[in-house]
Amino acid sequence: MIKIGFVLAADLDRCAVLLARAWSHTDLQLKKGYPMSQEQWTAVDAYFNGLLLESDPVLEAVLHDSDAGGLPQIAVAPNQGKLLNLLARIHGARKILEIGTLGGYSTIARTRPPV
Repeated sequence: MIKIGFVLAADLDRCAVLLARAWSHTDLQLKKGYPMSQEQWTAVDAYFNGLLLESDPVLEAVLHDSDAGGLPQIAVAPNQGKLLNLLARIHGARKILEIGTLGGYSTIARTRPPV
């Protein structure tokens, strides 16, 4: 339990610092009381993806094959896949069952070895 709390606290601290940096950009600042636009969400996602994610040829191939197969582009984002992987590892999951996998991106993301 202490180890899990430590990992989560460290990850949350790092995310808080990164989020503060992302919000410091003038194009990402919010006006009080206004929700974020899709453009702002996309910019924040791109910022985090650039800082936190390395290229993964297997997951890129899954997205390419899904596109080539005509599947809708509704797979989880790379940063969401990384979070799913982290949560599965924190829980110590040895098996993962996903129902309704579309192209299989999130299932494969959860089973990738830690980077």
